[in-house]
Amino acid sequence: MTHPTPRTRGASEPVDLERWRTAAALRDAWTARALCTLPADRPATEAAISELYRLVGVSPPRFVWVDSPAGALAAGITGRARTRMRHADYAGDLPVASRLASELGNLRSALDRITGRPWEPPAWGRPRQTTRRWRTDDPEGALRDGVPLGELLDVLVRDPLREFLRDALLTPLRLALTALGGDALGLAWRGQHDAAWVAHYDVWRRTGPASYTPELDRELDLWATLARSCGWWWPHDEVCVVAERPTSVHHEDGRLHNPDGPAVAFADGWCVHALKGFRVPVWVLTDPTPERVRAEPNVEVRRIAIERIGWDAYIGRAHRLGRLHRERGDGAGRDGPGPRQPRLRPAPLRPARHGLGRARPAPARRQRVGRTGRDAPPLRADRPVRPGRPAGGRCLDLRPDPRPVRPAPAPDLRSHTVMPMTTMTLADLTLRYGHDVLDHLERDVAIPVLDGLQAQGDLIVVPFGTATETLEHQPRWTEVPAQGIEVLRGAAGGNPHTLVADPGTCRWTSDLYSRTRMALGVFEATAPVYLMHPEHGGSGIAPGTYVIRRQREGSGSSRRTTLSAASRLVAD
Repeated sequence: MTHPTPRTRGASEPVDLERWRTAAALRDAWTARALCTLPADRPATEAAISELYRLVGVSPPRFVWVDSPAGALAAGITGRARTRMRHADYAGDLPVASRLASELGNLRSALDRITGRPWEPPAWGRPRQTTRRWRTDDPEGALRDGVPLGELLDVLVRDPLREFLRDALLTPLRLALTALGGDALGLAWRGQHDAAWVAHYDVWRRTGPASYTPELDRELDLWATLARSCGWWWPHDEVCVVAERPTSVHHEDGRLHNPDGPAVAFADGWCVHALKGFRVPVWVLTDPTPERVRAEPNVEVRRIAIERIGWDAYIGRAHRLGRLHRERGDGAGRDGPGPRQPRLRPAPLRPARHGLGRARPAPARRQRVGRTGRDAPPLRADRPVRPGRPAGGRCLDLRPDPRPVRPAPAPDLRSHTVMPMTTMTLADLTLRYGHDVLDHLERDVAIPVLDGLQAQGDLIVVPFGTATETLEHQPRWTEVPAQGIEVLRGAAGGNPHTLVADPGTCRWTSDLYSRTRMALGVFEATAPVYLMHPEHGGSGIAPGTYVIRRQREGSGSSRRTTLSAASRLVAD
């Protein structure tokens, strides 16, 4: 990516400075709207939704107000639009939710063409810190140095709005509602929680870089009114369900966080608990115990719960709990249900073949002798095998092997290439590749470079030679760009695992066959590469070819349970 060319300071500099100050004020105002906990403006909401209905050719609906999105699920009519879309004749009458979704898609596409700065840029084109030569904490200085205003709006307005309002605020609520109602959630719009994309287009319109047509202005105003006035809403042909805004929202460092209660709460009592942006069950805050930690299937929730207890306290309580269960004999410790019983079973001996041989354990449970199908005779200490008896199919030859034991040859280290490794710290990685990490990580820690099996969170890096995956006949390789490749993004916190490397040293492909369907791709590296994650830091990988897999968590059910019902894929 080319860097901005410094330009001569002229008459446009004061104009850009004023536009930037207006954009920063609008960004803060829209963020406050998204976090607003005042009661909804019902007249403005109903007027805007009625106008949207008319825009798609449908009469205004009857409005039903509920105290929370969970209350809309309890009403039992949120999923009606999705059912209609599944069974509708697409050449004829479409449900109003489908019409509104199509109209909104057309609106955002038209605004993207005018601004030239899409709300959802392609993953390959997203700018990273390494591609910028200006400081984000001094935007006015960047403008004076010739940075274009559009780039400034992308980095300091669009991206923060998307990361905080959509990824950190909206995603935990959406996941909580999906866990509560599943498919019954239906097609919904989020009112104040849609403020991120509305603010993006509104900033471009009100700061002057873009000029919309009157029709686009009018339609954008309707969506902006809803973002200022209400919570989630579900449109149907004759009725529209609208939820009130929350009564409290707690956040810290751009993430939902409240160690003393709900992070987001509504008037009817429905709430979402979150710690450092990660949605957790209520017991993690109120009563974390080793029993609940063991029963929790989510590894990240287990980690947070143990941190609430304290690692030393958790280990001590877990040891006491296991000792208590062993004394009671209920087997609730590490060995499963039932009292622990010793399972000492002598392995059967395999008959020797013709000639000299040695007795060795057989892999099967029962050892047959010859072709008769009878069990092998047991070995008895008071009846030793006679040395003079021929070693046939019915006897055991226990004579020592006279052949000398030869030591294994020393490895030839001359055939291996010793690669010089440069130790890098986490601070070096963030500065070199531009991917920041959370503040609780130690920046001075050294990042080791390993060439074997390793893991980062719920990603597993496996050397290609030991993996079961195979490449397709003609895989399409992609050079890892300077900003890296986003391998996997977390479902709840939105934190990505990113593969980064120096230019020209690594290539990536996802064209492979995986029997377990858990492989994400294969990469080849001629120099050390790194996996970076905001919470887990960095992991160094030596040159070679590797497979990156994701992890599957089991539900603890019996072996007869199907794979889809007994496990789920993890994205952390």
